[in-house]
Amino acid sequence: ALLVVILVAVHFVVFRPFRGEGRLLIVAYEASQQFFEQANAAYNKGTIRGLSDVTSAHAGSVQQARAVADGLIADAVCLSTGAEISQLAARMGGAASREALPYHASPFYSTIALVVREGNPKGIRGWDDLERPDVSLLLASPQVSGAGCYTYLAILMHGMQRSDHSDALANAFVRSVYLRARIAMLGAQRTFEVFARDSSIDVVATWESEALRVVDTQPSKFGIIYPPVGIRAEPVLGILEANVEKRGTREATLDYLNFLFTPEAQEIAARCGLRPRNEAI
Repeated sequence: ALLVVILVAVHFVVFRPFRGEGRLLIVAYEASQQFFEQANAAYNKGTIRGLSDVTSAHAGSVQQARAVADGLIADAVCLSTGAEISQLAARMGGAASREALPYHASPFYSTIALVVREGNPKGIRGWDDLERPDVSLLLASPQVSGAGCYTYLAILMHGMQRSDHSDALANAFVRSVYLRARIAMLGAQRTFEVFARDSSIDVVATWESEALRVVDTQPSKFGIIYPPVGIRAEPVLGILEANVEKRGTREATLDYLNFLFTPEAQEIAARCGLRPRNEAI
């Protein structure tokens, strides 16, 4: 009976279309949680903006896109790639848009970094080291995580560069890395938790912001390695047009998303290890 009550309560809070025009839900990729918690708090304090409650829900980016397409009634999303926004729009009949926002709806950008044990005992320097038989690595699954998608693309890109753009050799390099990696069917934060608990793993690939967060809080345990060639990761915002039309929240949602490009929110992004669009910040 208690389980039924809990499930009904969760459904009532998250899935109901009549959440209220002043209550917005932003569904975002897992590693953006720190940023959105602080940005939401800053926005909610500004009563002149007319909103009293913006909340966010976080999980692996691919998981989040799938949940929204399957019926999660959110007002907006922040997903890892523009491709996910496009796929979501296709599944929802063109119901996700980003044209009304600056910087192609990307309020900040990032990259993928490698996190190693303190002192980097295996001497890991870049993508080539992930293929070494003496290196134990953990990667987030591209089927779940935005960090997993970007990691896959970065490894493939490196394989293309080192093989003089040979598809066969690049794909062989990708297979070599992934066949010997431990794959976590989790978002970036929980993938790192697996790495932190299991000392037999030498390296994990994750968002730069996530790497900075854990190294800043635990510098005696972990270190960051930037591969010589990196990938530019650009998370993207999208308005869920069908949902905001149904709920009457389009104007409020657009106001909140535009807030994420203001100096106040851009400073929050920088403090959270994200690279802000505002060059001065």
